[in-house]
Amino acid sequence: MLETEALMRATKDKNRRLFKFVQQMRVRQKRHLFYVLRHVPDVSSDTFLPQYGLHCGEFACYQILSEHSRKESKREPESAARLDSAPNDTSTTH
Repeated sequence: MLETEALMRATKDKNRRLFKFVQQMRVRQKRHLFYVLRHVPDVSSDTFLPQYGLHCGEFACYQILSEHSRKESKREPESAARLDSAPNDTSTTH
């Protein structure tokens, strides 16, 4: 049981570090990675990128998550309140 908890904690820490790393990457670095993904033959999600210390699949996953979290943090509370209070048109016409 202790081994499982230690393994889970280590995996969670690794995922947090990778997420933070991808989130803090410069635009130039991300553009370079996207270029590699488009132009290098035989690139898969398991392709290791030694310059960055992660796999292409990890980069893709954490890039999507970091984009989502960035959009959520920039979302204005006022616009969210307007969306919630928008009238619902439940009438139907035939």
